[in-house]
This record gives sequence, C-alpha cells and structure tokens, in this order.
Amino acid sequence: MLQSVTADHDERYLYVKAEGEFEAGDELNLYFSIRSENGIGAGGMKSDFRLSLNEDKGRMMIAGDYDTFFHDYGEDITEETYSDKEKKEIMTSFQPIRLALNKEIIRPDTGETIPFEYYETGEFLHGQADPEEEEYNSLHDYMFSAENNYVEIRIPWMLLNAKDPSQREFIGDLQNEGLSDSIFIDNIAVSAVLRRSEDKTSTLPVGNYTWEKWEEPMYEERLKRSYYDIQDVFSKYGSHPAEAE
Repeated sequence: MLQSVTADHDERYLYVKAEGEFEAGDELNLYFSIRSENGIGAGGMKSDFRLSLNEDKGRMMIAGDYDTFFHDYGEDITEETYSDKEKKEIMTSFQPIRLALNKEIIRPDTGETIPFEYYETGEFLHGQADPEEEEYNSLHDYMFSAENNYVEIRIPWMLLNAKDPSQREFIGDLQNEGLSDSIFIDNIAVSAVLRRSEDKTSTLPVGNYTWEKWEEPMYEERLKRSYYDIQDVFSKYGSHPAEAE
C-alpha cells in the first residue's frame, strides 16, 4: 500500500511521485488544493483537482466552481440553458478539464456551420517520458509501475489553473470576479488515496508542497533523437549543392 508521496517542480510541470506496494488493478487518486476555502470535500480536504491513475489510463478533473471552461462555454456545449439545480450539481462536483478549440462559426462564402469544438486536456497518457529511455514519447504524462512499486506523474502548470507559477499566482475567485482575478498562494495541499477494491484502501494524509519564486527560468539543452537523422541526411547531400538548371 501507499508509503510516500513526494513532489518537485520546474518551469513547465509539477512532478509527483508515489511509492508503496502496488498491484495490477490498483487505482491511485491524488487530490490537490489551490484555494484553501473552496473546493470539493475529498481526500481529507477541500480539493480543487482529482487525478485518478491506473496502469492503463489517467484522468484529472476539476472542481466545478473552479472550471474555467464551463465558466466560459458551459451552455455552448449543450446549446441549452442550465437550471439552477443543474448548475449547483456541476459547481459541487468534479468535472472534466477541457480546452475550447473553436467557437461555432458560419462560413460567409458557403454558409456552412462549423460547430463548437473542444478537447479534454485532463486525459493523461501512460508511458515513458524519460528521453534516455528507448520507449520515450514526449506526450507521455505518467508511469504507473506496479512491478517496481512507484507512480511518477508530471502535471502541466496550466492544468492546475496556474497563471504564473514563478510567483505562485493562480486563478482566484472565478465565480464572482472572473478569469482576471488572481490569488497568490503559499503552497499546494496534496493528499493520496490508493484503492485496491471497494473495501480496501490506503490513505496518506494531507501534505503541503511549496517552492521558491523565480525570475528567470532554468533550462538545459539536449539533442533530440531526430537530430542524428537530419545530420545523416545533410552529410549525404549538404556537401553536394544542386547544379543550377
């Protein structure tokens, strides 16, 4: 069962690692709190996000009252007006994290209606994200290894409603003040629940992760694998310029 959850970060991601005794079929749920006074009662606190992971798939969801997508486009999804009861149910439950791709538009030249489109950005892709590994894919978000008893995740700051992680600035009172409102936090509260079956769970209590503010991003250059393919092509043709016709 769960033994520890640790975190780290850089300019792009919040990194989380869970260690313990895992089995095939386990589901790890991580809860994150940005706003100390708001959120869904889950994971031993008021949570703004829930990340559910197993060996096949992962999905992060957001508290309905902190969902910027629903705030901007909620009624565009169904083309219906939500009742007060429906809105309350949405505001008090976890919702998918989505990104609008385009609003509905009508082409002036053809009259064709191009519908409103969006993409669920909260779906996490399982696989190797270490560039040194053969199975590396830059789109992979997490590795769940029951065999090696660890789960590693990288979460883009934007998925956590960060505006400027270098200053610990996040979206604030979305419902009353809108997207322009900000809060500056001291830390992110994190808790974890490992579910093996309906009646068997392992829980780690709430912990806080904080980080030093920064002014300039740190970076490290590396050659991508495709560099050597391009180098090979250029070595064959680069020294033999095409003759002018």
